[in-house]
Amino acid sequence: TGFKPRFVKKYADLAPVIKKAVGSYIEEIKTGAFPDEQHCYQSSPKHLKAI
Repeated sequence: TGFKPRFVKKYADLAPVIKKAVGSYIEEIKTGAFPDEQHCYQSSPKHLKAI
């Protein structure tokens, strides 16, 4: 609508940055690039057996 309250101040235009980050995340999920070993926890066989 174009209405902007007087008390609103824009400090940064983050929309393009957020869109790029989310797009990169989606692409890495689709291609299987994320998560990789450095972003995962490993369980010991003892813990896996308990589950």
